[in-house]
Amino acid sequence: MSRAVDGIEMFKDILHTRFKYKAEKNPLQEALKLILNSVYGCFGDQYNPLYDKKMMRSVCVAGQLLLTDLVEKIEPYCKVLNLNTDGIYFLLEDENNKPILEELVKEWETRTRLDMDWEEYTNIILKDVNNYIIVDDNGKYKGKGAFVKDLNDLDYDLPILN
Repeated sequence: MSRAVDGIEMFKDILHTRFKYKAEKNPLQEALKLILNSVYGCFGDQYNPLYDKKMMRSVCVAGQLLLTDLVEKIEPYCKVLNLNTDGIYFLLEDENNKPILEELVKEWETRTRLDMDWEEYTNIILKDVNNYIIVDDNGKYKGKGAFVKDLNDLDYDLPILN
């Protein structure tokens, strides 16, 4: 949390409510996730009362180090495709390795007190960590980044891939 904040009780309440909603598969958890993630984004905005460049860098570096630690453990069992400050995309070439990966991630979660979400995709089209399309086994896709965004009437930026 930003060092400019006196108490973090409200933040903790929102965080715990989000985890509860997520476990219940309540779609409101996405709105709470956006609120929680926006707090971190405010650390880098000099005009925001939460501005705290040191904390922003600390969160980023700590996250990268912790994920690098996880990669060190899982790399023998999968091919790492993408590592970002908040996640890892990897290719599981041998399904027999899935229980090993799950156990390694569980051990990492216990040790770091962080939670890892699992999502499975059948295809990933990757430009870089901030521009990609992922496709699940139902053919539904999600895209991230300016290179792959959908066209709309309010935004006249043209994506590379619509």
